[in-house]
Amino acid sequence: HRVRNMVLAANTSANTSALAVAINGGSFTYPTPTAFGGAVDGNAAWQLDTATAASHGGVTYSNLGLGERFDLTGEFRSGGGTGADIFYVYLWADTEPAWQSDTNGQYAISFDEFNDQIKLIYSSDTVAAVNDATLDNGQWRAFQISCDTGVFAVWLDGSLVFSYNDSANFFARSTGPLFGFAGGSGASTNAHQVRNMVAEVGATSTPSVVWSSPFTRQAFDGVA
Repeated sequence: HRVRNMVLAANTSANTSALAVAINGGSFTYPTPTAFGGAVDGNAAWQLDTATAASHGGVTYSNLGLGERFDLTGEFRSGGGTGADIFYVYLWADTEPAWQSDTNGQYAISFDEFNDQIKLIYSSDTVAAVNDATLDNGQWRAFQISCDTGVFAVWLDGSLVFSYNDSANFFARSTGPLFGFAGGSGASTNAHQVRNMVAEVGATSTPSVVWSSPFTRQAFDGVA
């Protein structure tokens, strides 16, 4: 017997590829996204791209109303190829991104298995980075991105990776309408998936709180 990935009241949709959004402690809603590139909704997870060279795909949500304070959690999986490139979350983009470092007004939180780094990027500039060589180990990885008026914190598997204070620039930079998840490969390849996404927005959100002592995630078994 096994059970895993339990989050109280986080997602009552049977479709675990749906993004659940709660604003100011209200009921969860499930906004309709738009897929681009090679992304496919597998109902259990978004297949953002396959382990194919020069591939890229993602899923975009328009005008989510994340505001200035929120927690964004979920699970991603990277692997199955020759070792690259990225799974990333983009925030306040002006247009759908073609890559993590597009100059289109976006913040991107990148889990970059080519460079073995977890990064915070604004447009084309990397503003914070921490090394991690485990990102494409083929397991589902729990992530959390918290924002409190431009103070970003990034967590992986329940552990804080880094925090970065961009509050001086935040309101000028957080103006685009598009949010989403994307994955891509260049010459080296990996497949990228995401599931169980939850955005908790507003004053009742607590960016310092994450899954505490999460259970070890099982290796991907071929079924999303």
